[in-house]
Parts: sequence; structure tokens; C-alpha cells
Amino acid sequence: MSYLPNPVPRQFRHHPLALAVATALNTGIALAGGAPTLDLPSLSPTINAVNAARDSNVAMQFTDVASLTFGQNFMVRGHQTARYSGVFTGNDSATIAFNPTALFKPGERIQLSYTGFSGTVWEFIAAVGGGSGLFVDSGEALGNGTTQSVALGDVDNDGDLDLVDGNRGQPNQVWLNNGAGHFTDSGQPLGSNYTYSVALGDVDDDGDLDLVEGNYGQANRVWLNDGLGMFSDSGQVLGGNTTRSVVLGDVDGDGDLDLVEGNYGEASRVWLNDGAGHFTDSGQSLGSNTTVSMALGDVDGDGDLDGVAGNDSNQANRVW
Repeated sequence: MSYLPNPVPRQFRHHPLALAVATALNTGIALAGGAPTLDLPSLSPTINAVNAARDSNVAMQFTDVASLTFGQNFMVRGHQTARYSGVFTGNDSATIAFNPTALFKPGERIQLSYTGFSGTVWEFIAAVGGGSGLFVDSGEALGNGTTQSVALGDVDNDGDLDLVDGNRGQPNQVWLNNGAGHFTDSGQPLGSNYTYSVALGDVDDDGDLDLVEGNYGQANRVWLNDGLGMFSDSGQVLGGNTTRSVVLGDVDGDGDLDLVEGNYGEASRVWLNDGAGHFTDSGQSLGSNTTVSMALGDVDGDGDLDGVAGNDSNQANRVW
């Protein structure tokens, strides 16, 4: 289920010959003119796979000769990593593999986008190498006691997972990891809103993780990362001041991260990214529920991201 009718991706608007390259659709029927399509059942790792090897190559089968270029018509992102670059083998054939240059992080959700004529997006989860499932208190005491949401990601690009906390009535904070799981306050007070949800993702496509905060009583905000873990307010004011959950994902299949907000007492909304981190309201109103949690994933296996809303006040959860 798509959020929008299939648009012409951003890349193709400026490249009239781009329809000659591979076009990954969510069907198995080739387009008029012979453009190849992606065979979803043959993907490896498979759609929604769990425990995919951290050194997995991504294998794709097309209906005809295809060619992929990283950052132009193909993108790989992790929810803790801005992007995974790599090399292709098999370009100009019907079988292409993408070989990442770095291991996926343990347990990380990996999202792949091919910006074909209709756009195709799929996900898998990288394997975790060990652990007993038993947790021991590290002894660290972080934050100010008003936190409603936390997110982990490598915000300073040093290879470990840092922490961002979203706070109610207090500035949000960024905590930098020393690589051994010990966190230090970066000294950044980000906003002074009632933040109920935070999400990390590379919204402006510059290779680092940016921050979106979902606020209640104030508009949602977007904070851009300088690559060293220092954030600046983008100046965007998004939403209707009732957000309890935000989630990032490529909902329109054009290769960038869009925003879905789950709102309490009014319709949830979808904001589309122009590729440079600027969001526009898509005009969709998803229900009128008391949504407190929102998740994206391909629940029907058709090559795009669907939405699940978790609702409060005795309202049933919904699938979009």
C-alpha cells in the first residue's frame, strides 16, 4: 500500500534519458518501452528478513539489463547510520549485487530505495552476533528526568552509537558515546518544547544523521547535523501541535526520507521531503484518532512502506 500515487522520482525529473536504466517496480510486468522491473521475491536478503548477516550483499534480479548508481537511483540507509555506500557487481546485466563497504550494525533496520518509475522500498534487519538477553545496570545516570523518547545513532560519525533524548518541557539533549558505552553530554540544548518523540535520519542527504522532534503543544522541528554531532535548527515549523510520535522513511520511493507524524486527537499527517531536508505537507489526513505511536514497514510485501498507528483512548489500532 502506497501513501501517494506513484510520482516521477526527483532524479528522473531532470534526466530525460533515465527511463533507459533499471526501473524497479512492485509488479513483475515490464513497462512499455522495455524498462526492466525488479523481481521482489528474488531479493536477497528477502523483504523483512531478520538476522540477515551483517556482511550481506544485496542481490537483485531484473527482468532485463539494468544499471544502478549509488546516490542517484539506489540508496541504502540504516536507522542508526546515515547511509551505507558500496560497489556494484553485475551492472549492465539482469542480475546486480550491491556490496556494502562497511558491516551493518547489529540489529539495525536497513532500508533500501530504488527510485524507479514507481519507486521500490524494502527493509531487512541485520543479525545480532551474541548476547544472553540478560541486562546489567551500567551505573550511568543520564538526563533530567523528563525524557519521553530516546533514539540511538552515530551522530558524530565515529563508528559508535550516540544517544539523543527527547524531553518534556526541557531542552532535548545529545549524548556522545566514547565507544565503550559511556556517554557524555555534548552540551547542546535543542529547543525547549514538549517533545514526545525523536527520530534520526539523513534528511538532507549530506551523509550524517539529522534529528526530527515530535512536539505536543508546539510545532514539530527539524535539526540539521554538521557531521560532527552538532545540530542547528532548520527553521521549519511542521504540524498541528498535537504530535506524539514521528517516524522517518521513504514513503514515496524517491530515495529520500519522508516524515510521518502520529497525532493525538487529530489526523496523522505525511510530510514529503524534497531531498534537501525541506518538508511539504502531502495533504493526507490519516484517521482522527488519539495516536501515540507510529511505525513504518512493508506489511504486505509489495515493495513500499505501510503505516501502523497505535491508538489510545479505547480506539483500535489502524493499518494504512
